[in-house]
Amino acid sequence: MSLTNFVLSWNVRGVGKFEKKVAIRKLVGLKKPSVIFLQETKLRNADVSIVSVLCGRQTSFKDALRPSNGLSRGLITLWEEGFFKSDSMVIRPSFICVCGKLMESKLKCLLINIYAPNDTDKREEIFEEILGVVYASDFPILMGGDFNVVRTTDEKKDGFQYSSYGKIL
Repeated sequence: MSLTNFVLSWNVRGVGKFEKKVAIRKLVGLKKPSVIFLQETKLRNADVSIVSVLCGRQTSFKDALRPSNGLSRGLITLWEEGFFKSDSMVIRPSFICVCGKLMESKLKCLLINIYAPNDTDKREEIFEEILGVVYASDFPILMGGDFNVVRTTDEKKDGFQYSSYGKIL
C-alpha cells in the first residue's frame, strides 16, 4: 500500500442537503481517499447513483449501502476499485463489513464501517456481532465509524464532548 492511500471516515449527519453533498465531494476530490466510510447518512433510499454524486463521475468506486431507518442511521462504504476488490459483504443496521483483498499486496482483509447506537445495551450487542464476524474471518481489519462511546468522563461534560481542540458540538 502506498502512502497516498488513506481512509476517510465521517459521521456526516445527513447527506440529503445539496451543501453536504458538495462538501463531501470537495473533500473526496481534494484528499483522494481509497476507502470512504460515511455514517448517519439519513438516506432512506440509498442507491448507487449516490456514488457519482459524492465521488464524481470520473471515479472508479464500488459501494456497499445501508439505507437509514427513518431519519436515523444509514451507512455508505466506498472503496476504489484499483485499491481493494470485494469478495463478500455483511450488511446490518449498524455496520457494513466488506471482505476482500488489497490489490497491490493481495492481502485479504475486512473493511468495517460502524455507526453504533447511543444505548449501551444495544451498542454492546452490535459490538458482539462485529466480534463474531471478525473472529470468523481471522483477517486484518480496517475499521472506522462512530462508536458513540467516550473513553473517560473528562471527554464529556455538560452534554458536550471535548477534545484537545475544545468543545465539539
